[in-house]
This record gives sequence, C-alpha cells and structure tokens, in this order.
Amino acid sequence: MPAISESHTAFGWAAGAGVEYAFTDHLTAKLEYLHVDLGKDTYFGGTVDESRRQWRNDSVRIGLNYKF
Repeated sequence: MPAISESHTAFGWAAGAGVEYAFTDHLTAKLEYLHVDLGKDTYFGGTVDESRRQWRNDSVRIGLNYKF
C-alpha cells in the first residue's frame, strides 16, 4: 500500500476559560480549559474508500506558580 501525504493550513476557532487562586502573596494555583475546533476533512483513497476526520482538541491544564 503506497503512503499518502498531504499538508495544508486549517482555520477554525478556539474558546477557553481559566481560574487562578492565590494561597499566599507568592503562591498561586491555576486551572485552565481550552477547546479547539478546526473543522472536518474528507479523504478519498480509491474508488470507494472514504475517510472523514473531525479536527478537535480539548485540553485541561493545571499549574502552580511561585512569584519571586
């Protein structure tokens, strides 16, 4: 089976939210959420083969900050 390669730029949207809490004047903790949606692609691999991909990503990040 031959390898297939494709490269292109995708446009979409992103939305997120986060909170940060200060335990002391120097120590904070944070929690962030981010959703990215870059749309859909359809690939054809011959006469009948078809594959659809939806390009989405959800991420959650936590952090601990120390301020000098």
